[in-house]
This record gives sequence, C-alpha cells and structure tokens, in this order.
Amino acid sequence: MNKSNINWKQNIKNTTKRVFIWTVLWVLSVALLTFGPKILWDFETGLTLAAAGLNILIGIKMIFTLKNNLDSIDELAQKIHRDAMAIAMGTGVVIGTCYEIFEDVKLITFQPEISHLLILITITYVMSLAIGTAKYK
Repeated sequence: MNKSNINWKQNIKNTTKRVFIWTVLWVLSVALLTFGPKILWDFETGLTLAAAGLNILIGIKMIFTLKNNLDSIDELAQKIHRDAMAIAMGTGVVIGTCYEIFEDVKLITFQPEISHLLILITITYVMSLAIGTAKYK
C-alpha cells in the first residue's frame, strides 16, 4: 500500500470519528433541550432559548462535519450514501405526511411524534446503506 492510500484511509477514519463525536454532542444537546427545562431550570425561558441555540449550533456543525466526511470518501461510497439519503428522506416525507393526516382524519387516536419519524428515517437510512453496500460488493 502506498503512502497516499494510507493517508486517504486515515483521513476517512478521522472524518468519520468527527461525525460520530458531533452526532453524540447533538444528541446530548437534544436531551438537554428536552429535559433541561423540566428537570434543571424550571422552564426558565432564557435558559431554554440558550439550550435551543446551542442545539441548533451543534446541529449545524454536525451537518457540515457529515458533509466533509462524505466529500472525503470515494465516488462509489458517495453514491451509496446519496441513494440511502434519498430513500430515507423520501420515506420520511411520504410516511410523515400520511402519519400526520391519519391523526387529522381520526385513523389514529394519538398525536404523531417527531421521534417516531426520526426513528423511521434512521432505520430506512441504515437499511438502505446496508443494501447499497451489499449490492456493490
């Protein structure tokens, strides 16, 4: 293996690690925004807005870190990820819209939660990645 190939693989490993770190930080900021007002600061508006701002800033950093990671991988891996993202986003929009309408027309008796949609999108993305990876192996 030549030096540039080793550097390229190390770069992918480093950018993937950064995506993981920023994703964990974002999830923690979501938890802070969700539970902080109830448990830590008794619904103090200023602190809740600060937590929301922190969540948004960390989320933006996570998005750009993911973009940098995707830019660092080879064209086939980019295609696999792009296809998985398209399938996950499309599934989220189609099912999410239907899910919301189901409550409006009384087909479900509970209020749709964004967490359900995030779980669906995540599962769809992971499954699409696995299928795409297997397809091109």
